[in-house]
Amino acid sequence: RPVSPPPAVWDRITAELGIKADQPAPSLAVVADADPADAGQPPVTQLADHRVARARRRVPALVAAAAVIGILAGVVGTGLVNRDTDASVVTATTPLKPLSVADASGTAALHRGANGQTLSVEITGLRQVPDGFYEVWLADKATKKMVSVGVLDSTDHGSFDVPAGLDLAEYRVVDVSLEVFDGNPLHSAISVVRGTFPA
Repeated sequence: RPVSPPPAVWDRITAELGIKADQPAPSLAVVADADPADAGQPPVTQLADHRVARARRRVPALVAAAAVIGILAGVVGTGLVNRDTDASVVTATTPLKPLSVADASGTAALHRGANGQTLSVEITGLRQVPDGFYEVWLADKATKKMVSVGVLDSTDHGSFDVPAGLDLAEYRVVDVSLEVFDGNPLHSAISVVRGTFPA
C-alpha cells in the first residue's frame, strides 16, 4: 500500500515551488480494501451493463424490422398466389360471322380458370347505336334456348362469367344481338354475328 514520503522530501518540494514551510505535508489516505490503481481515476462503467442496455434498445428495432419483412413477404406471396389464381386456359374458340351487319366480324373464346369459366368476345365493324346496345348470348344449336351473359362495352369487347352449371356441350352457340332500350329482357331476334364452338 502507498506510504507518506519522509518530511525531507516534502521540504525539498516546497522549497522548489515556493510553498511556505509551515504548511502540513499532504498524506495519502489509505482506504481499507481499496485498490491503489483506482486512486484518482473516474468511475468505471461495466461494459456488460452497456451491452445489456444496448441489446435491450435493439430488441424493439429488430421486432419492427421482422414485422416489416413479414408484411412484405405476405404481400409478395399473395401476389404470387393471385397470379396463379388469375391464370386461365383457353379451351375453345370460334369465329363470329356476320348475319345482319355485313361488315361485322369477330372472335369468341372460352377460358377456364380457378374461379370457373369465362367467355371473351371481340367484334369489329359494328355500328354505334345511340338508342340501343349489343348483347351477348349463349344458345343451343337450334337457337331455341338462349342465356344472356352480358353487354358489349363501347369498344365492342367484353369478358363475361359463364353461369355456373350451364352445360356448354349444349349451349355452344355464341350470338350477339342488337337490342333497344325497351325494358324487354328477351332476345330481339336481330342477330348481328354468330359462331359455334366445336363439340
